[in-house]
Amino acid sequence: MLAARIAELRHAGFRQVVLDLSGLLFIDSSGLHMILDCDAEARKDGFALELIPGSRAIQRIFEITGLEGRLPFRNTADASTHPGRATS
Repeated sequence: MLAARIAELRHAGFRQVVLDLSGLLFIDSSGLHMILDCDAEARKDGFALELIPGSRAIQRIFEITGLEGRLPFRNTADASTHPGRATS
């Protein structure tokens, strides 16, 4: 569902997608793969992707897999969403 929603936003002309992970209780390899695919698409197509960090347990998965430094996580000091941005 998430990949379809991101595609819908992209086709509607949004140039920035913000994924808010703060409500996640669990993420598995499928979720990680989808985020990596979205990041690759953003780099290829030139739209901005931003991730709002999840709980400590969720962020730990990104740390263990070495993805925390590779993905565009929002600085926690700027963790509020901004008006006018599509958030999924």
